[in-house]
Amino acid sequence: MPVYVRYIDLSGYTYSYSLPERPNGYAVFVMADDDSPYKEKARVLANSLIEKGYTVLTAFRLKAHWGSPKAVAHARQVISLFIKQETVNKRIFICAEGASALIAKQLLADATLEVRAAALIKPVLSLEAAFQAIKKDELAGKRFLKEVKAAYKLNGQIDVAYLRAIDQQQRLIDRNRPLAATRIYQLFSEATAQPTNLSSAQYADYYFFASLQNPAELSKQMASFFASFH
Repeated sequence: MPVYVRYIDLSGYTYSYSLPERPNGYAVFVMADDDSPYKEKARVLANSLIEKGYTVLTAFRLKAHWGSPKAVAHARQVISLFIKQETVNKRIFICAEGASALIAKQLLADATLEVRAAALIKPVLSLEAAFQAIKKDELAGKRFLKEVKAAYKLNGQIDVAYLRAIDQQQRLIDRNRPLAATRIYQLFSEATAQPTNLSSAQYADYYFFASLQNPAELSKQMASFFASFH
């Protein structure tokens, strides 16, 4: 459990970060969707990382952002304020679950941030893929398009081609700058790799679990992955 919990206020949102009893000098930015069924497991995961010596900054209040520029800018500001406030290694780790990976993959490409490595849990890496997964449910598909339209402040109708164009734009980065290594945690039952939704300058490997019901085991594997970049 954390020894100290401190807070960052930004644009009406309050974020907490936890300091361990014996800091190892490294920080992890943990993001999970506010309505995610894995949000509570993400909290357990964060506590496990704290016990292993990581200072953990959490963001669990992101709603229907779908990786929008506003959400990415907000996350960047939170990280910058955190690094200014705390004495930690400026090259941080990132852990993102679900649609929060749409933010994470853009932070990895952000030249103003230094990311050591990233871990993505059951990530959504593409707006087009997210829509294709739910479009059979007409109401869910319409809600998704409405949320994307609002998040990106778009006018008029949007379709799959529009989603594909946004995905492509998010992949246009400086290919000469190496990006932090990324590990993607996925279920065997949902073993669908999405490498084309990452930048061509991105190195990523996949780690498959039979179940993600045990956050302690996931934390153990993730801590081992992060430790290889100390």
